[in-house]
Amino acid sequence: MKIFKFTIIVLLISSSAAIASGKNLKALLGYKSFYSAQTGPYIETYLSVSGQSVVFKQQPGGKYQAAIEVMLLFRLGEEIKFADKYNLLSPEASNVDEVDFNFLDQKRISLANGTYVLELSVRDINLEGSKPFKSNREVIIDYHPNTVAVSDIQLVDSYTPVSGGEQNATSKNGYDIIPYVDNYFGQDKTSLKFYAEIYNTSKVLGSDPFLISYHIESFEKGRIMPKYRGFSRRESNELSVLLGEFPIGELGSGNYNIVVEARNKENEIIAFRSCFFQRNNGPAPDLAEDDIRYLDVSNTFVAAFTDKDTLAEYISSLQPIASAKETMFLHNQLKLADEQLMQQFLYDFWARRNPGDPEGAFHEYDGQVSMVNREFGTLSKQGYETDRGRVFLQYGNPNKMIRSYNEPSAYPYEIWHYYKTGTQTNKKFVFYNRDLVTNDFALIHSNAIGEINDNQWQLKLHKRDLQTNDLDRDYEINSMGSFGNKVNSEWENH
Repeated sequence: MKIFKFTIIVLLISSSAAIASGKNLKALLGYKSFYSAQTGPYIETYLSVSGQSVVFKQQPGGKYQAAIEVMLLFRLGEEIKFADKYNLLSPEASNVDEVDFNFLDQKRISLANGTYVLELSVRDINLEGSKPFKSNREVIIDYHPNTVAVSDIQLVDSYTPVSGGEQNATSKNGYDIIPYVDNYFGQDKTSLKFYAEIYNTSKVLGSDPFLISYHIESFEKGRIMPKYRGFSRRESNELSVLLGEFPIGELGSGNYNIVVEARNKENEIIAFRSCFFQRNNGPAPDLAEDDIRYLDVSNTFVAAFTDKDTLAEYISSLQPIASAKETMFLHNQLKLADEQLMQQFLYDFWARRNPGDPEGAFHEYDGQVSMVNREFGTLSKQGYETDRGRVFLQYGNPNKMIRSYNEPSAYPYEIWHYYKTGTQTNKKFVFYNRDLVTNDFALIHSNAIGEINDNQWQLKLHKRDLQTNDLDRDYEINSMGSFGNKVNSEWENH
């Protein structure tokens, strides 16, 4: 969920009309975009205010109530497309010392496609002399009537089927949905519920069925958590609704995405959406040799690995997905060649990623390593040690792969295209083989974050015949002849 978190620190001046105490207004504003075939795109906003952070004023009936002044505005360029100023009232309380609730406001606003600035202003009305707190955020809306799309993913606190046809502000497609206006899940949260809509599959797929795939993945690496996957086969329709839930009692602390994908009958992703959330399930110890030495692995899957060479190979193959600290540690492990310590490290590595099923996570990855070794290995390197093997293990199987081994003037090359990897979209990798003999293709260029990015990559790719060392010149590859047209077209159009 896109969320504003803000805190206003103020000091309450005592008065007879309000409870006198120090106050610290705490509120969350989330927003999600959806699409209606009848009215077009719209935004839902969710404002949640902590009842313990505001001033309650006694009402004529004797009970107490808080009031927040809210100003909400959507600006497109210099033009205001929506503006609303209103007072948000809390439920009444008999005793303000026992207030333990949040109060919520939800709005549904029709907005055309575009890039907006959402401006928010909030103020505690009952706090004398308080000034409004202001913030803003960019909001992008992009839905089209004849394109398959997935709505934003709405995190859900609770939901119930609508009964008797009674609709209210939280009703949507047959459910009353109370939003979870945060992306933080502490230890007290044992489940993650979410809602999403898929649009226009019937317009694109006709009568073909499609698959809704959903999962939790690590935010940093984009690796799917094996225990947190689900599927739902659907008939194509103008609108399909997904209400999903994952038990997260065993999900370790960390940053994650929940991902919803629409796939055609060929299992190709035709639309997707992701939503970031953070899990705190207790402290995760830092990686340290002293910690690992206390692990009892005698009854775990690693106890069967007693050959040091086998253990060393398993540990070496982790390098494409290991953190910098883990990489340093595993190199030390291999130098020490301590059988028990290697077992402990291997088990700890997978237990950190999948506490519920470390053995399953290990076997799934080991199967990928075996495939990579077959496909990309050379006489002197295992497949996971090559650039192609590392990218495959780190980012997964590319959605498209262009192979060109006989293009005039160019070294053999491959272009891998990922529609989505982690939080990145439309990322490509170019590999080339300069020795023309081995199976070792080096990564020469990518537009993915953190990867090698070389704006002269096309020139270097065609240096097979173009023998120049002046790489600082501004060469226009396409002007050198027809040999540049193919690779440029493949990069741009695939």
